Amino acid sequence: MGRRPRIWYPGAVYHITNRGNGRANIFVEGDDRRLFLNKLSSIMKEHGIKLNAYCLMTNHYHLLLETGNVHIAESMRMLHTFYSKQYHLKYGTCGQLFQERYRSVLVQKENYLLEVSRYIHLTVRAGLVTLPEHYPWSSFRNYVNGDFGLIDPELILASFALDVTRAREAYRRFVYAKLADENYSLEGLISEDEILGSPEFVRETVALYG
Repeated sequence: MGRRPRIWYPGAVYHITNRGNGRANIFVEGDDRRLFLNKLSSIMKEHGIKLNAYCLMTNHYHLLLETGNVHIAESMRMLHTFYSKQYHLKYGTCGQLFQERYRSVLVQKENYLLEVSRYIHLTVRAGLVTLPEHYPWSSFRNYVNGDFGLIDPELILASFALDVTRAREAYRRFVYAKLADENYSLEGLISEDEILGSPEFVRETVALYG
């Protein structure tokens, strides 16, 4: 059976993840992560993408983004192709750097955008840092410090307050509410169509774009 085509439409929000082939590392040092983010930034400008959250671990990454008018598959192809080539040139390696296919879960903005952002920002709980904002390769520190950089915070912060400072603090408390919950996961809520949303949202989206 062939692969199910990815559902896409302009303005769609995705939680995108990928990891190294065979779970191998894809980021060795900070410069690797900077290269990845710089290329992502240029693609975002070219394709009209808004980045809501991210976390770059050692052997995988998480992105939460809203697409523009270019299919997400083209954006990710450009990112992976560029980064893989540069990685192999730098480290003298060859072959497939990433797993064969990245995962993209379509996210309903109204019901699940905040939850996915919280999940991404809590990825670093596995003994990497004491507090999530101490991890340098996650956008949570941008939300806490107010220096947004690549991040477009509007969708997330608007859910908490009109005042940005108050909204940032409210969002920090929202994320911390699940900090000690070792069982916190969204996996069981994702439909077989790789959609995270209400039953009505899943049905309507599949009917229109599936």
